[in-house]
Amino acid sequence: MLKFYKCFVTTYHNGKKVNEVYGGRCLEEEGKLQDHTEKITWDNLEEKYRKGGFNYAFTVFNFKKGRLISFFTNTFLDCLRNHRDIKEWKEKEIDIEIKYEYEEIDCISINDVLKWPNIEKATQYLNERGLTI
Repeated sequence: MLKFYKCFVTTYHNGKKVNEVYGGRCLEEEGKLQDHTEKITWDNLEEKYRKGGFNYAFTVFNFKKGRLISFFTNTFLDCLRNHRDIKEWKEKEIDIEIKYEYEEIDCISINDVLKWPNIEKATQYLNERGLTI
């Protein structure tokens, strides 16, 4: 049975929470989505950032010397105190973790379901609840 979920993405640097953002809604089979944590390394940084970078609390810059990871938070002082820029040419390893958490949404309007981008899943969702289009 299909269910709607809210996604929350939390970024950790050196074990400290940098930022938490609402990552949007998704429509998936019940039990298919599991909370998980991804470790960011220099090797997988480009791939992970391309896939979900808009949810991360940092941005990546490319320079001649290498890459630079720059954090941003809600307050400027917090950024200065706790989360310094990480330079590839100075640090061989990075300690960044991205935690994805999914929370089931109990009710959603039919109008939102009808506007869902994947019409096949939206139709299946409505059919499972006894509504036909």
